[in-house]
Amino acid sequence: MGPTADEGLLRALYSEHGGALLGYVLRLTGGDRTQAEDVVQETLLRAWKHPEALAGRPVRPWLFTVARNLVVDAHRARRARPPETGIDEHVLGASGSPLRTPGPPSRATWCSTGSRGGPRSSCTWPGSRRGRTAGCR
Repeated sequence: MGPTADEGLLRALYSEHGGALLGYVLRLTGGDRTQAEDVVQETLLRAWKHPEALAGRPVRPWLFTVARNLVVDAHRARRARPPETGIDEHVLGASGSPLRTPGPPSRATWCSTGSRGGPRSSCTWPGSRRGRTAGCR
């Protein structure tokens, strides 16, 4: 299947105006190449969807105006949303799952490590009567 007239129009627009358009949008986006490429792609998509807008007028000013409006709209949309918050690394464990806040030790943990973290053969569970063991095995 050969290229259609629409594909030919897009290829011609990109080859003639793509480099200048990308440079312009790069300046508008502060050097964010990914965003600039997305804006150029969306600009050319709109030119493809609305070829009547290009008829009888210079093409480059139309493309640059559409690209500028897309950048301004994206900037306004980001300002209107609450700021995005990333999950800090200290909140995630090595596996990428959230770390749990340590709770009180279980009776088995307490008895196996003792209240000071060392091994014990017998122990007293906190809150039990003085002198009674916690039932450690």
